[in-house]
Amino acid sequence: MINQWFHKTELDAAFYKEYLADRLPHKITDVHVHMNLEEHVKGVSRERIAMDWALECGLQMDYEAAQYYYRTIFPDRQISLTAFPFPLAEVDIPGNNAYLSMLAKEGKVDALMSVRPEWTAQYCEDLLVHNPYLGFKPYPYLASAIKGADISIYDFMPESQLGVLDRHKKALMLHLPRKGRLPDPDNIRELREIRQKFPDINIILAHFGRSFTADIFSKGISALGEDLKGFYFDTAAVVNPQVHQMAMERLDSRQILFGTDFPIMTWHGMREWHTDTPTNFCREDFGWNRHEKGAEAEAGFTFIAYVQLKNMLDAIGNDSIRKEQIFNKNAWEAFRKGGE
Repeated sequence: MINQWFHKTELDAAFYKEYLADRLPHKITDVHVHMNLEEHVKGVSRERIAMDWALECGLQMDYEAAQYYYRTIFPDRQISLTAFPFPLAEVDIPGNNAYLSMLAKEGKVDALMSVRPEWTAQYCEDLLVHNPYLGFKPYPYLASAIKGADISIYDFMPESQLGVLDRHKKALMLHLPRKGRLPDPDNIRELREIRQKFPDINIILAHFGRSFTADIFSKGISALGEDLKGFYFDTAAVVNPQVHQMAMERLDSRQILFGTDFPIMTWHGMREWHTDTPTNFCREDFGWNRHEKGAEAEAGFTFIAYVQLKNMLDAIGNDSIRKEQIFNKNAWEAFRKGGE
């Protein structure tokens, strides 16, 4: 099902041609995609959606809809997807996992399975062994419905499940908890513990460790110190040009994986940044949109994904090796898919 508000404008096409067409590599791997059937999310209530702006932007995207979005937004590009469920407590996660496993067996996507914290290690291991999953995608919402809840990583990713990943040398896509995001002292402590106890897990910190602003990212990098080298970071939903520039300067480019967070980030708009959180402004009539910028400004908005890409490419510059790493090669390394 295609979101009825989704469409490409002449302005979008012109922006793509001017800023992206000649700079994007031909092969792109998006490592952060939520993919599901409508039946998997029918249990998510309107009240639940109203608690989180992102859920209103895109809660459902099957493979066919994804193909339409990517053909529209990335014309003439070869796109590979790493997909996982919308990991909410109300989602039919077993059904969603099975759908992604089927797509992976058909060679349509790569897949991560979502795991509920109450699942036994044996159950998780059986699923991992008998399906073509590249790893796990846990989520704080499966332990607490409060966004940014002050919970431990272990509350939604118990050590027993981490042990399964470690034994099979699979990847972990991790969305950090706590309002403090990446630099939170407890997050830093637990990341170091997990890195030490489970050395054979490739850990990918989603959204640059939820560092949507430069202040948060800088503090997080400093807090990790030398341990920074032990993690991958994906770019999903990170638009801030300062964060991308900082990533180029302070991370090894082999640590960065391109991600969009589709279908959430398919709207037209812009962001402004404060110390620790961004503010979205968009053209679409979402319930949270107060149209504060006015109709004239909104008419000039392009896809927020295009804004993200321009800021990424500006930070990368003309370095073709870095582009190949970030947009494609690093995903093969992080998920241990072998050479191409």
